[in-house]
Amino acid sequence: MSRLTFCTCIAESVSAITLAISAMMAPAAAQVGPPPLVADLVMANHILFDQGVVDGFGHVSVRNPANPERFFLSRARAPSEIEAGDVMEFDFDGKPTGGPRDKPVYRELFIHSEIFRAHPQINAVVHSHSPAVIPFGVVEIPFRPVAQTGSFLCGGVPNFDLHDTFPDAANLLVTSGDKGRALAKTIGNRPVALMRGHGNTVVGRSLKEVVFRAVFTEVAAKLTAQAIALAGGGKVKYLSDKECELTTSAGQTSGSNEGLERNWETWAKQVEAKKR
Repeated sequence: MSRLTFCTCIAESVSAITLAISAMMAPAAAQVGPPPLVADLVMANHILFDQGVVDGFGHVSVRNPANPERFFLSRARAPSEIEAGDVMEFDFDGKPTGGPRDKPVYRELFIHSEIFRAHPQINAVVHSHSPAVIPFGVVEIPFRPVAQTGSFLCGGVPNFDLHDTFPDAANLLVTSGDKGRALAKTIGNRPVALMRGHGNTVVGRSLKEVVFRAVFTEVAAKLTAQAIALAGGGKVKYLSDKECELTTSAGQTSGSNEGLERNWETWAKQVEAKKR
């Protein structure tokens, strides 16, 4: 080996070592939001994917408890791949206020911002293309539950048709504040809104509640469609409003979080088991 080649090798080695040390010494990117809440938001994405509610599309958000006029939502990424470092903070105008600034964001983040703005009691939002739910947005058959796990759907599920308000819109995506406001108005005080030809939006008072509702909205849609098919044009005995009221009251009496916690634990363990 020539002296020049030897010196070049030494220089390259020193340079590589310097870069490695610099990478180790560089401060990690600051994580936005309380770590336990961010961890739950990441898990919510993974659960919704594992349960077949979202695929490469769909997103879930949570209001910032320290600043109710901000919310946390991942950068634009497939829900199954989201990590804590992907989480960003936004204001109600859809502007990033924390987290990675060099990444693309979801075009439909206005679903979240305008619902949070209009409904202060809502602390979490899921938007998905939940497959069994979509058909109920394009038929005149009401989406009503046949099992008590869907009792939160009693009282009616509104159907948001973007082209009713924006007939010249290029597609059915909620990509602006005015479109988000129209959806927020349609959902009103209901936990779920269909989105004709698009998907649905689910809201809740917490991440665990909104995930529970999103999963069991999909389950309810499957069961209701099966009941309608089995009836063959005959009568379907849906849950009555009284049964839904009693189910809700019983849940509140026994501890309304019990079902949320039980299912979250089961779903989270399934997610973790698949990572091993």
